[in-house]
Amino acid sequence: MAQYTEFGHKAFRAVGAIGQWLRVKGTRQSTGEIQIDVAGVTDRELGVATRPAFNALDFTDVKLRTANGTVQMVAAASFNAMATVYTAAAGKISGTQATGALLVGHAMQDASGNNSIVEVLRFADVG
Repeated sequence: MAQYTEFGHKAFRAVGAIGQWLRVKGTRQSTGEIQIDVAGVTDRELGVATRPAFNALDFTDVKLRTANGTVQMVAAASFNAMATVYTAAAGKISGTQATGALLVGHAMQDASGNNSIVEVLRFADVG
Protein backbone atom coordinates (compact mmCIF):
# COMPACT_ATOMS: atom_id res chain seq x y z
CA MET A 1 0.00 0.00 0.00
CA ALA A 2 1.37 3.41 -0.96
CA GLN A 3 1.87 6.03 1.74
CA TYR A 4 2.85 9.65 1.71
CA THR A 5 3.67 12.35 4.21
CA GLU A 6 3.08 16.05 3.72
CA PHE A 7 4.64 17.67 6.75
CA GLY A 8 8.36 16.94 6.57
CA HIS A 9 8.44 14.42 9.43
CA LYS A 10 7.97 10.66 9.43
CA ALA A 11 8.27 7.95 12.10
CA PHE A 12 10.65 5.04 11.47
CA ARG A 13 11.84 2.05 13.47
CA ALA A 14 15.52 2.12 14.34
CA VAL A 15 18.00 -0.66 13.51
CA GLY A 16 19.76 0.10 16.82
CA ALA A 17 20.36 2.95 19.26
CA ILE A 18 20.47 6.38 17.55
CA GLY A 19 21.23 9.67 19.25
CA GLN A 20 19.11 12.79 18.91
CA TRP A 21 20.02 15.18 16.05
CA LEU A 22 22.15 12.62 14.19
CA ARG A 23 21.84 12.18 10.43
CA VAL A 24 20.12 8.89 9.58
CA LYS A 25 19.90 6.73 6.48
CA GLY A 26 17.18 4.32 5.48
CA THR A 27 17.88 0.60 5.21
CA ARG A 28 15.45 -1.85 3.63
CA GLN A 29 14.77 -4.91 5.77
CA SER A 30 13.96 -8.39 4.43
CA THR A 31 10.32 -7.70 5.38
CA GLY A 32 10.29 -4.71 3.01
CA GLU A 33 10.11 -2.23 5.91
CA ILE A 34 12.47 0.75 5.85
CA GLN A 35 14.30 1.19 9.14
CA ILE A 36 16.80 3.88 10.03
CA ASP A 37 20.44 3.66 11.02
CA VAL A 38 23.16 6.25 11.68
CA ALA A 39 24.47 7.71 8.40
CA GLY A 40 28.16 7.56 7.53
CA VAL A 41 30.38 10.10 5.82
CA THR A 42 29.47 8.94 2.30
CA ASP A 43 25.74 8.43 2.98
CA ARG A 44 23.10 10.87 1.75
CA GLU A 45 20.86 11.09 4.80
CA LEU A 46 17.14 10.36 4.79
CA GLY A 47 16.87 13.01 7.47
CA VAL A 48 17.75 13.81 11.09
CA ALA A 49 16.46 11.95 14.16
CA THR A 50 14.61 14.52 16.28
CA ARG A 51 14.37 12.13 19.24
CA PRO A 52 16.74 9.38 20.36
CA ALA A 53 16.05 5.71 19.73
CA PHE A 54 17.30 3.73 22.72
CA ASN A 55 17.02 0.22 21.28
CA ALA A 56 16.52 -1.65 18.04
CA LEU A 57 12.92 -1.43 16.82
CA ASP A 58 12.19 1.78 18.80
CA PHE A 59 10.18 4.25 16.74
CA THR A 60 11.62 7.72 16.39
CA ASP A 61 10.70 10.84 14.47
CA VAL A 62 12.84 11.88 11.50
CA LYS A 63 12.84 15.39 10.05
CA LEU A 64 13.15 14.48 6.40
CA ARG A 65 15.95 15.90 4.26
CA THR A 66 13.37 17.59 2.02
CA ALA A 67 11.58 19.40 4.90
CA ASN A 68 11.42 23.19 5.00
CA GLY A 69 13.34 25.24 7.52
CA THR A 70 16.45 24.59 9.55
CA VAL A 71 17.38 21.55 11.62
CA GLN A 72 19.63 20.83 14.58
CA MET A 73 22.62 18.55 13.85
CA VAL A 74 25.59 17.20 15.79
CA ALA A 75 29.03 18.60 14.94
CA ALA A 76 32.15 16.42 14.68
CA ALA A 77 34.50 19.36 15.33
CA SER A 78 34.44 23.12 15.81
CA PHE A 79 33.54 25.49 12.97
CA ASN A 80 32.14 29.00 12.61
CA ALA A 81 28.65 30.22 11.86
CA MET A 82 27.94 30.34 8.10
CA ALA A 83 30.58 27.68 7.45
CA THR A 84 29.69 25.28 4.68
CA VAL A 85 29.13 21.91 6.36
CA TYR A 86 29.58 18.39 5.02
CA THR A 87 28.64 14.88 6.07
CA ALA A 88 30.90 13.29 8.67
CA ALA A 89 31.16 9.85 10.28
CA ALA A 90 28.73 8.64 12.95
CA GLY A 91 25.82 10.78 11.71
CA LYS A 92 27.59 14.07 12.40
CA ILE A 93 28.55 17.08 10.27
CA SER A 94 31.89 18.81 9.73
CA GLY A 95 33.18 22.14 8.46
CA THR A 96 35.89 20.22 6.57
CA GLN A 97 35.15 18.09 3.52
CA ALA A 98 36.67 14.64 4.04
CA THR A 99 37.15 12.19 1.17
CA GLY A 100 33.71 11.09 -0.02
CA ALA A 101 31.87 13.62 2.15
CA LEU A 102 28.73 15.22 0.75
CA LEU A 103 27.56 18.83 0.95
CA VAL A 104 24.89 19.44 3.61
CA GLY A 105 24.37 23.21 3.99
CA HIS A 106 25.40 26.20 6.10
CA ALA A 107 25.88 26.31 9.86
CA MET A 108 23.69 29.00 11.39
CA GLN A 109 25.80 29.19 14.56
CA ASP A 110 29.28 28.34 15.82
CA ALA A 111 30.08 24.75 16.76
CA SER A 112 32.24 24.66 19.89
CA GLY A 113 33.63 21.18 19.19
CA ASN A 114 32.78 17.50 18.94
CA ASN A 115 29.17 16.66 19.91
CA SER A 116 28.01 20.29 19.98
CA ILE A 117 24.50 20.83 18.61
CA VAL A 118 24.15 23.46 15.87
CA GLU A 119 21.37 24.80 13.70
CA VAL A 120 21.87 24.03 9.99
CA LEU A 121 20.22 25.47 6.91
CA ARG A 122 20.32 22.63 4.41
CA PHE A 123 20.82 23.37 0.75
CA ALA A 124 17.58 22.69 -1.12
CA ASP A 125 19.30 21.68 -4.35
CA VAL A 126 21.56 19.02 -2.83
CA GLY A 127 20.54 15.55 -4.02
